[in-house]
Amino acid sequence: MAESTRDLILHQIQTEGSVSARDIQEATGLSRQAVNYHIRHLREEGMIEKTGTTRAARYVLAGEGAPPGQRISRVLSNRNLEEHQVFADASTALNLNNTLNTAAFRIVQYSFSELLNNAIEHSGSQKIHIQLEVGPYDLHFRIVDNGVGIFEHIKRHNNLHSEAEALQDLLKGKTTTDPEHHTGEGIFFSSKACDRMRIISHRLAVGFDVRKDDVWTERTRHTNGTRVEASITRRTHRDLTEIFHRFGGDEFDYQFARTSVRVVLSSDDHFGLYSRSEARRLLAGLDRFRVIELDFSRVQTVGQAFTDEIFRVFQNNNPDITIEYQNANEAVQAMIGHVLTT
Repeated sequence: MAESTRDLILHQIQTEGSVSARDIQEATGLSRQAVNYHIRHLREEGMIEKTGTTRAARYVLAGEGAPPGQRISRVLSNRNLEEHQVFADASTALNLNNTLNTAAFRIVQYSFSELLNNAIEHSGSQKIHIQLEVGPYDLHFRIVDNGVGIFEHIKRHNNLHSEAEALQDLLKGKTTTDPEHHTGEGIFFSSKACDRMRIISHRLAVGFDVRKDDVWTERTRHTNGTRVEASITRRTHRDLTEIFHRFGGDEFDYQFARTSVRVVLSSDDHFGLYSRSEARRLLAGLDRFRVIELDFSRVQTVGQAFTDEIFRVFQNNNPDITIEYQNANEAVQAMIGHVLTT
């Protein structure tokens, strides 16, 4: 009920341009308290913005208050939606051919289309909110859906125990819940092409910063569905074809034959990882990489079984693979050292 009510509010705002809380009350028949509840959540999800103050307050789609031609915001019905056409329309409205250099245009076209396709085909959301903004130096875009949530979706299809495990699978690179139709590489290549990218769903978020060569995860306020945010420098020198070659293998087959993978370890309670089964789930699919970099920044302690499975059993079975680790506290380092010397 809540989602259909919010869809109704979004449709009213899109149709009228801006509305007041009273306008929504009259159109929906909801109480003032219920209207305020839905408005608050839509603002928290970044789908609408407030203009004016107190009794003069009105609400617009996020981005619609910007000067014409610099930002667009649309709520799209996810029925027969085609990502290439959505991008073409947005590109025309923002004159992206002239506001971006060729390299930036290709990256935005690829990343926006891939990430929107994920929302179209996997979110189960009836509505998808898109926003693109051309700033003085960067282009920013956002794709928001109210579907099942990307980490929950991966968890269900891969029979994982938690969304934290699903996030780990996503960080491995090639993750797809529909292998017959998707390679699962869109998110990965987009995270390498855009300057910054962030994926938020429910209480988890993962961010990528290419310029700092950084990947991070964090707990956030609850977000319905999935929100993806990305930015790219308008005059970037980063070449999309070179990125495909570098991370897609020498044969350019897009099979993720890249040399290394970085995995940010995370447990459900962000405290410890103990069992061999947890280690095996973590290692699934990593035998195709030459270097595995494990980031322990979000783990306070590890068990002997978990550590032994990675640094002895897996390493002995894959002697050509180098396992590296970073951001391990003294307790984690001590356990790794114990396993390596036994």
